[in-house]
Amino acid sequence: MKRVHFAFIAATATLAFALQMGPGYARSAASPTGIAEIMQTVQGKTCTTRTGSKFSFGAHGEYNYNGLWKNDGHYKVKPGRIVVTLHSGLERSFAVTVKSGIFYMEDTALSCGSNATVAVLH
Repeated sequence: MKRVHFAFIAATATLAFALQMGPGYARSAASPTGIAEIMQTVQGKTCTTRTGSKFSFGAHGEYNYNGLWKNDGHYKVKPGRIVVTLHSGLERSFAVTVKSGIFYMEDTALSCGSNATVAVLH
């Protein structure tokens, strides 16, 4: 009988905890981004990761990456995506979301300074 009573208490506590946590997770879910929001966030700016890598998005579609390696090319913004075409011809599409007010390109959080200028990183 003690085990049934304990199981009931554990299930009730778990349910109460889940109900409290549910709305918090709903608010912090990643939301898709539109073209205007992406452009406002990245165009003409250099965005930095926590590890110091830099993604530069020029005002006229120029793209530079300086991190574990260096790459440059051009970018285009589509709904929920940034499509990068490197000078080597390689094209990659990155999903863009905002979660808890933080801009993400794929799973990488970016900080895009409002007054940052794009430097050509050759």
